[in-house]
Amino acid sequence: MDEIDHHWFNKTARNSCPDLTHLQYEIIIDKLENASTRTLVSLDEARTLFVSSTSSITNDLHVKMVYDFWHERRTTRVHFLSITLLFRRRRRIFFIKHMEKRSSFQCV
Repeated sequence: MDEIDHHWFNKTARNSCPDLTHLQYEIIIDKLENASTRTLVSLDEARTLFVSSTSSITNDLHVKMVYDFWHERRTTRVHFLSITLLFRRRRRIFFIKHMEKRSSFQCV
């Protein structure tokens, strides 16, 4: 559990789901991460994971709360990462073009 998870757990989860434990939170996150290899699972798919599992997590409110938080973090992180990668690519292309122009001026 990183700092953002810990903060969310203590502020939001404790108020909405006071009986959610750290272990249950970690199990939900772990199952969501493992089920989302290429694409993020939907809420219905997440619910199916916990209904079909032998885990003691059957409280739908717990699954929904943690899923909403996890999904928001994952989509925000993916969006931020794609913007960062796009910026780096553009910067690299600009640098390459700039270096090509400099080298052509020096050869003349």
